[in-house]
Amino acid sequence: MSSSIRTPETLPESSDAGRTLAGTTLARAALPYAVGALEPAMSVETVVFHHSLHQRGCLEHAAALARGTELDSLSLEQLIQATARAPRHRTLYHYAAETWNHEFFWQSMRPGGGAAPRGLIAECIRRQFGAYDAFCHAVQDVAAALLGNGWLWVTWSNGKLQILTTANADCPLARGHTPLLALDLWEHAYYLDHQNRRASYVATFLEELADWESVDTRLAARLAATPAYAVHSARNPASYSYPSSGVMHHAPAAVPAEHSGARRNPQAAGTGDSRGIHRIQ
Repeated sequence: MSSSIRTPETLPESSDAGRTLAGTTLARAALPYAVGALEPAMSVETVVFHHSLHQRGCLEHAAALARGTELDSLSLEQLIQATARAPRHRTLYHYAAETWNHEFFWQSMRPGGGAAPRGLIAECIRRQFGAYDAFCHAVQDVAAALLGNGWLWVTWSNGKLQILTTANADCPLARGHTPLLALDLWEHAYYLDHQNRRASYVATFLEELADWESVDTRLAARLAATPAYAVHSARNPASYSYPSSGVMHHAPAAVPAEHSGARRNPQAAGTGDSRGIHRIQ
């Protein structure tokens, strides 16, 4: 009996990258590197199946739902902001956010990435976590605590780094965070390479894939827009007094409880500590 599994050679090509989908302003983003550039840390099969099938499907669903509505002229980010708190658009939000999350995920990696960062991000990690190894342990702990599918993020919010997970397709843009790094924790992101070993996948991401240079660029841009930071010269970032507290307590702003799969506590929808580690409850 012939197999129904599709190989990379039979999947849709990426030649339509940049082409606007009819009736919308949405376009499929190209990968920021060659399809096999992340090997051996991430196989070409994982990248192709993930980018050419799953992400493509999310974008096409989002375009189909926006087409012919008052939302069809919006960009992906604008769609997320417009639909995040609109229950009637929750399915559109789901697909728009999942598409954006994936685009940011690819931009969070680079060939030959990983290892300890340098620059502003390294200074923030040192001040909040004491050492990069402690930060990596925190990332592993937060990733392991997510039950089911979702995303792990490193963001900037409330004047500090935050490590948080979002359930399913939820996106930190809907909460006013500045995303710095994204890691897809849906099983399709790692099952071909790591089977069900999520910890192995997270370790590989941190050791061999994370694009800390891009993270540093995003963080510098965010801090440059912060009045308290602007007082200090960008040439001397260590002189800035990074807050060591300010734990957030929030729930996913966009997706109703029955849709998100996240457990809710009527008193506090999230827990965190002074380092900025945050878990949705």
